Amino acid sequence: MRRSRFTEEQIIRVLNEGEAGANIEELCRRHGISPITYYRWRRKYGGLEVPEAQRLKKMEENRRLKRLVAEQAVNVQVLQDLLGKSWGRPNSGVSPSSKPGTPPRSRSGKPAGTSACVQ
Repeated sequence: MRRSRFTEEQIIRVLNEGEAGANIEELCRRHGISPITYYRWRRKYGGLEVPEAQRLKKMEENRRLKRLVAEQAVNVQVLQDLLGKSWGRPNSGVSPSSKPGTPPRSRSGKPAGTSACVQ
């Protein structure tokens, strides 16, 4: 997200100058903004004090972050559905085909812990 060059305090100060009767085009030229930006700010921040504007900005940021978290939760749910929800379950290391009480086997088919070398 692009960051503004102006803080909430600066935006409120520009809007207060405009409300005090300054020429809008001259005001915009002096602060390096377009008239469209001024009117957008006025629609968004008009009548607010600095603490209220800062609170509004934090609320907008929280809303954006909540939306991101919700999207990630949906992505996780979709991935879990695709994987059959087997991911995340603790795996005891026992395959479903092994019988209880039998020792685990190595790749060669012999019980684990036995070696082919006799000493």
